[in-house]
Amino acid sequence: EQDFASYNSYFAQANEVLKLYSKHSSHIKVNYLDLDKNPNKATQYTALGATTGDLVFQTDQNSKVVSLQNLFNLTSTSSGSYISSSKAELAISSALLSVTSDVQHKVTFITGHEEASLSALETLLESNNFQVNSVSLDTGDLDEDTEIVVISAPLRDFSADELKKLDVFLTNDG
Repeated sequence: EQDFASYNSYFAQANEVLKLYSKHSSHIKVNYLDLDKNPNKATQYTALGATTGDLVFQTDQNSKVVSLQNLFNLTSTSSGSYISSSKAELAISSALLSVTSDVQHKVTFITGHEEASLSALETLLESNNFQVNSVSLDTGDLDEDTEIVVISAPLRDFSADELKKLDVFLTNDG
């Protein structure tokens, strides 16, 4: 904990958010792990995609890795990058929601028609426990468990086959 919290004031703030969550819920435990000193645990967490400095949120059924880059807003300059602000509370809250929620709604973004990029919306949805994917209806189909379809200002028309796929989605409670 000391190594994490003492890095700078933004890390100290993230550490305080973690401590507050564990203080207010007996279901949340915060542990700090030195991967170099615990190679067995290191293998377990690296299998999840975690690297040094990442936060890992786990329940018996789910896990989510939050990288350091997701805790902070970074600003790049010609001399390098620096932390300009914190989004630790949002990232931690989102991770907790993700591992404790029984339901994850699926949103599919339609591609293949030079649609406008909505990467900020995709990030926001993912931060709020939505499963986000994309599909080109020309070459693929909507997954049966898709609940929301986003078509973002396409510049090219849809083919008759693509429109039929969307119509099937809409007539099946889409």
